[in-house]
Amino acid sequence: QVDIGTTGNEMTTQQKQKRRLLHHLPGRRILLLLQRKSSLPLLFLLLFGGFIGIVFFAWSSGRPRKHGERSGITLDPKCTAAASSLVSSGINLLALDFDETIIDLHTNGIWNDTPNELSTHVRPVFTCLLNAAMERGLHVAVVTFSEQENLISNVMEQKFPGHYIPVRGWFDEEGGKQVHIAEATKDIMSHMQEEDIIMSEQTTMLIDDDRRNIDIAVDKGYPAIAFDPDNPWGLLENIRLFRK
Repeated sequence: QVDIGTTGNEMTTQQKQKRRLLHHLPGRRILLLLQRKSSLPLLFLLLFGGFIGIVFFAWSSGRPRKHGERSGITLDPKCTAAASSLVSSGINLLALDFDETIIDLHTNGIWNDTPNELSTHVRPVFTCLLNAAMERGLHVAVVTFSEQENLISNVMEQKFPGHYIPVRGWFDEEGGKQVHIAEATKDIMSHMQEEDIIMSEQTTMLIDDDRRNIDIAVDKGYPAIAFDPDNPWGLLENIRLFRK
């Protein structure tokens, strides 16, 4: 349609611009494709591809992600190999000491700073190993002589969000961590009611820098590995070579 005062062959520059704009609108293009029967297969593919894209986006956005999956965490191959070795050995619970093991200092049970500050002392080897282990379905618990359970829980929540990691901490005059492990195991079993899982001494591994705790655990039938604070990454090789 043209303005009054112009002929069908005479169009103003403004009218030509409007026509070009209409021609490039998405709806206009679809109508033109529909008018051309030869373009119907292409149109169908475009619409089908868009539909598939929307469905995939909705699925990937709503599904729960495993820790480390598309989260920016790059797991060292040695950590994944150690975690796989634990699974192969029948281990389903890692019980870990906290002071001088998970973290690179000893709080003596009297840490007065923030959990955020303490979380900076978590050793990279455990950030890597525990992420790899939990991705493979292993459970983790902290067993410590420190009585600052809430503080340690906050630290673990910051470093491993979305995972249930019970903390059991008190000083045992008789030594050893077996009572701590038993309590942590009950917590996990209660929390994971829907899982058909069996935890026992044989399926639980203690990792501790205190050799006495390791010796007691072994005497009680627990697999255990002594952690060397001076060679933290050596733990991965010790796990890989571990045999019950």
